[in-house]
Amino acid sequence: METKDTLNTEIETIRLLSHYVNRNKKVENIQKRTVCGAPKGHMGYSRPKPLRIDCIKTLEVNNCQNCMTVIGGNLQEIRTRYVTDIKIYHKAKNTRYNIQRKYCKNCKKIIEPRITTALGSARFGLNIMHLTIYLKMALKISWGNVRDYMRDLHYVSMSVATPLLFMKSIARENESVYNSIKKKMLARKVIYTDETRWPMKGEKWWVWSFSSDTESIFLLCKNRSHKIAAEFLKDYRGVLVCDFYSAYEKIKCKQQKCIIHLLREFQKQLKVAPYDTELREMINSFLAIIRPVIYELKEVTPNYGLIKLQKKEVRSKIKKLIKKEYISKSANTFKKRFKKHLESIIRFMSNPEHIGWNNNKAERDLRPLCIQRNISGSFCSEQASKSYLLLFSIYQTCERRDIHFLKFLHSGRNKLPETPIQCLAKRINN
Repeated sequence: METKDTLNTEIETIRLLSHYVNRNKKVENIQKRTVCGAPKGHMGYSRPKPLRIDCIKTLEVNNCQNCMTVIGGNLQEIRTRYVTDIKIYHKAKNTRYNIQRKYCKNCKKIIEPRITTALGSARFGLNIMHLTIYLKMALKISWGNVRDYMRDLHYVSMSVATPLLFMKSIARENESVYNSIKKKMLARKVIYTDETRWPMKGEKWWVWSFSSDTESIFLLCKNRSHKIAAEFLKDYRGVLVCDFYSAYEKIKCKQQKCIIHLLREFQKQLKVAPYDTELREMINSFLAIIRPVIYELKEVTPNYGLIKLQKKEVRSKIKKLIKKEYISKSANTFKKRFKKHLESIIRFMSNPEHIGWNNNKAERDLRPLCIQRNISGSFCSEQASKSYLLLFSIYQTCERRDIHFLKFLHSGRNKLPETPIQCLAKRINN
């Protein structure tokens, strides 16, 4: 019988493969710790010279810096040095608008020109609002620290509640953007989903994450019920990649179950029953079936055609596992799971180019949200949470499309471009 450590190591090796684009190195070496520092023979790197020069200063030499002797004679040479710097303190500008108002005979009401640099009757301009939202979403700064930043660097005094009002106002302005992201996502062939807790007002609420290759959507729900996911996906005709949570079974669409979650369940059960021979045999058999498929997917150039051809064989091998009789309670539990979700476990093999074998994409989308939750705690109201999640959906979608979030907010567009255009790209040319 294999040792407990050997089987767990094998499961962990397959799990770690989900974090790699390909396996250029041998799978056995994935878990080895890499040596710090540059590899031997690696060429040195220095910051490139800036493409844009904003200011040129000439430093004249008249005295020796060491002995203060006056230096005369001819100039020997000119050395060039580049320094990139910023202004730390930018004092906010207060603008008074004298707004002319006139009576329109056609509309029969007083008309005045609209201020384009502020929302409605807001006392703060859009620049302050957008910067505040960027600090919160992209840099994960707490509301108190946002207030301190504005006070210390821009000499703008505000309460902690003011940035929350900014967030609600900007969220209302970007509802059309959020709805367009939803519409685009539901047209995708594959959606990844997961959920996490969201404490609010002393209660445990939940946030559901839906992710595609180019979109992210977050929805708030008072409980972990399937209703909000079912409502969001009611007209969806693609494949949903999810874990084995029972709520997903009530969603009427094709599904691919996350194999990583299945492997975690194996590891958990092995800790509870390390000497259960039937369970170990079942896990070993399943790993022998699925391992070659996962390894092929992680090659530099995977043979997708081969994977598609192997689907029938993999299905028949798992069916043989299901037909076996087991005495072990743990083995029978997994037997029932295989029987119930057989097609959902191997569905990715029918279209391995697009359907993932795990839902790591949704989990990675939730990770920044969890970090923000740990930094700032919970929101005090449902409306504030919904506004935050709406803007966070736009932020994560911008990240997926390589679009600069702050530039997009400042552009005033009501729709996100599919690919980064020059004025919104994150790329910096300096």
